[in-house]
Amino acid sequence: MSTYFDYCSIVGKLLYMAQITKLDIMFSTQLIAKYLTDPCKEHGETVLHLVKYLKLTKTFGLKFKPDPDKLSWESPKCKLLKI
Repeated sequence: MSTYFDYCSIVGKLLYMAQITKLDIMFSTQLIAKYLTDPCKEHGETVLHLVKYLKLTKTFGLKFKPDPDKLSWESPKCKLLKI
């Protein structure tokens, strides 16, 4: 990370994403947020690793479809599932 401000800014954005849309990064993001006051090089590398992970998995997710009788969703690996 080039500066402390960049680290804090990116961690803040990751925390927002983890709470709203990307629950799979919640644990990692909370861990790196503990070091906002004194981040070291390894913490910056971890943030960059998370950003790369997000770029690779941006098409993953669940798509919910309205169905009055059943809850249904699909993902890239499972086309349609109904309960």
